[in-house]
Amino acid sequence: MSITIGPLASPDQAAVSALLSNAFAADPAYHYFLEGCAPADRDRYRDHLVRFIVSYHCRSGMPVWGVTRQGVLVACALLEVPAPGWRRAIAVLTTLPSLIGRVPWSCVARMNRYALHSRQGLPATFRYFLVKIGVAPGQQGQGFGKQLIQALADYCFQLGETLALDTENPANVPLYQHLGFHLHDERKLDTLSIYRLHLPPE
Repeated sequence: MSITIGPLASPDQAAVSALLSNAFAADPAYHYFLEGCAPADRDRYRDHLVRFIVSYHCRSGMPVWGVTRQGVLVACALLEVPAPGWRRAIAVLTTLPSLIGRVPWSCVARMNRYALHSRQGLPATFRYFLVKIGVAPGQQGQGFGKQLIQALADYCFQLGETLALDTENPANVPLYQHLGFHLHDERKLDTLSIYRLHLPPE
């Protein structure tokens, strides 16, 4: 069985978005973003939000990492790395129109508040940030997520950098701690808890 782990040279944004949207279907952050939306609309809105995040990530020049098994994507991650502010601004301006008329502005505003709040006050050393990681449905429990995190950690360690992330699911905290992450702090955004963790270079 051929398994490859590493940055995807030409990521298929549609495949990455579909995988991540499925992986985050029950995530507390998306429940927060979509609060007040009709249940029948939430899957569609979540799909649009995830597509926006993946598109912004790629247009910013950020790497998409993946695990492929026999050429099929079974897990992926969005890694935020240092990038010029102007490039991020252009990425936002060129990607934001994809949400207009497709997602209620209240959802976009909540997601923006979350993005600002989740990074507020972080140490300057937290420059490499695991934005999202997901494993395809039917592929969980086979260690793909763990292998991908370890590969990302090794990449950051080679650069002498800390790998940081956040999670809104308290059940994930001990799983990350088992992989060596330290809990930096817990923040509250309205009713949402944000747990910020980091894995310093060895």
